[in-house]
Amino acid sequence: MNKYYCSQKFWWLSIDLQRMETMSCSAATPQKIDHERLKGNFTNIFNTEQLQQERQQMLAGKKVQSCSATCWRAEEAGLPSRRTIMNSNTITHTDVNSTPEVLHIILGNQCNMTCSYCCKQYSSAWYKDIKQNGTYNIKSHDDRFKINSKDELLARVGQKKMNERNNLQFIIEELQKTLKTKNVSELQITGGEPFLHVILNDILDKFQMSKKINIFTGLGINTARFEAEIIKLKKYKNNITLTISAENTKNFYEFNRAGNSWKQFKENIECLKQNKINYKFSSVLSNLTIFGLEEFEEFAKGHTTDYHVCSDPDFLSMHVLDKESKKNIIKKISQITSPAKKIIIQTIDKEPTAIQHKNFSNYIKEFAKRRNKNLLIFPKTLLNWLESNK
Repeated sequence: MNKYYCSQKFWWLSIDLQRMETMSCSAATPQKIDHERLKGNFTNIFNTEQLQQERQQMLAGKKVQSCSATCWRAEEAGLPSRRTIMNSNTITHTDVNSTPEVLHIILGNQCNMTCSYCCKQYSSAWYKDIKQNGTYNIKSHDDRFKINSKDELLARVGQKKMNERNNLQFIIEELQKTLKTKNVSELQITGGEPFLHVILNDILDKFQMSKKINIFTGLGINTARFEAEIIKLKKYKNNITLTISAENTKNFYEFNRAGNSWKQFKENIECLKQNKINYKFSSVLSNLTIFGLEEFEEFAKGHTTDYHVCSDPDFLSMHVLDKESKKNIIKKISQITSPAKKIIIQTIDKEPTAIQHKNFSNYIKEFAKRRNKNLLIFPKTLLNWLESNK
């Protein structure tokens, strides 16, 4: 085992079709796509000079800067990270010149929801919040709470115009060729909310040869439109699975998945059941989403749930809570048997820093105010703790 190795850097590749960026991990620093270099040899997109250098650094036991925010920072604080939870710190790949086993396509950030741990890069609703109401009073290592010139440019380009770009069509055609290789075992499609993107069906038609297609959705779409989209999926038979982002039920769901209702969420789940579409869940464990997690575990019973820790921004990590809330959460999760229990116990007992306390207090109050959400759904001890940072 290597202290700074992560196998995902060798076998996973993400393409953001809106931002024209690529990532070797869903949490790594994005890299701009060099179209001129790709036209000579598209495999360069999997083996840029930077990527090969980062793989070599990992094999040599050196820290890769692009993985800092999500993994190294968490691990240095004694917390579980994405790579430790995925067990990708075990050396499985050693060739710095690699081809992907999983292709991850980001259609764009079109989304109706402002999930509590999300940001403008993956949600147009988050962009609109910041654009209309201004930044959050948060000290952050990146600009997730600020609008930059690229954000404004992308917001002005409609989906139709974006989908007609020559560079986009070139990338899609090359990805089709890549999927024909024996290495690629899975195509993942995300947004934003994929079912709000007009290009989704075109992508599915062009990539239906994929052995496995996984669409990541928050179900943040009205049920009538969702049902129409699901009916279209049925022609692809059994190679499509929906991975649904959720961690809570009722009031906690509506707080953390602002922009969707628990009622609509359940109706869309029922639509999947009626149309016999395979689905599973993906749950992000943060200090906001672990409240009521045991009720969601009961709701999701019978379906696989993948768990991910929120470590960026760090003030949403599970350990940034008051002591009484932590004690009650540990008591409640003792009733569940899922892998979430171990992850929470490994994380929650750490002591938050003063700046994490302050950032969380500022954030949750502003988040709730902008969305007209009631903080009284949370324990009184937590609310008192939030005020104590002054």
